[in-house]
Amino acid sequence: VPAERLWDAWVTLRAFLNAGGKRAMYDDPAQRAQLKPEAVWEIEQGLNLPAEAVYRASVTRSEWYATLAQLFRTYDALVLPAAQVWPFPVEWRHPAAINGRQLDTYHRWMEIVIPASLAGVPCAALPAGFGECGLPMGFQIFGPAGADRAVLRLAQTYHRATDWPGRRPPPLQVRLSRFLRDPNRSTRRSRKTPHVRRRSATASRSKVAVTTSAPSRDAFAASCPVWSEMKLDP
Repeated sequence: VPAERLWDAWVTLRAFLNAGGKRAMYDDPAQRAQLKPEAVWEIEQGLNLPAEAVYRASVTRSEWYATLAQLFRTYDALVLPAAQVWPFPVEWRHPAAINGRQLDTYHRWMEIVIPASLAGVPCAALPAGFGECGLPMGFQIFGPAGADRAVLRLAQTYHRATDWPGRRPPPLQVRLSRFLRDPNRSTRRSRKTPHVRRRSATASRSKVAVTTSAPSRDAFAASCPVWSEMKLDP
């Protein structure tokens, strides 16, 4: 199944479900005013979907599910990157372009999650190390429908063999361990220490993004070659 067909099916079904599940919020002026513009756009896309579009998307999803079932007769699991971009500052809404390619929707930067998500198969996200700027990256391991235990076992085996979190613990964990060793030591965060906040990547889920204590788009891009070539929405 071509990747663009998977994308179209995922976007269509996502809009269809958001329109149904969030219609009450959309119809309430007070609640609608609190929705992100991207959420309003997606709900409206779903409200205007013809039945034929939903049917085509469902057919694509079924074809993809059958394709994966065939692949899993040969392979125990499949692997993909966990993201298409490095973590970006929490103040930025989303990337507007990747490698010079303009993104046509706000969630195109998450396209890499579609193969597992659309089929509804078990998937685990695991750390894969750090880039030039010290920001983390990961990958997905996904397996056949119903193979949740096998996927978790494979993920745990990889984790024990690599222990990426142990190689570079999160700053909060480091400060906490130091405090437990010496409670009198100050745990106040340095202005240059990266920290983690939660951001809303979609209308219904939260994502973790890394930022600095005094974020600056230009300074961040200048310090990271990967981002210096990207155009981002603030």
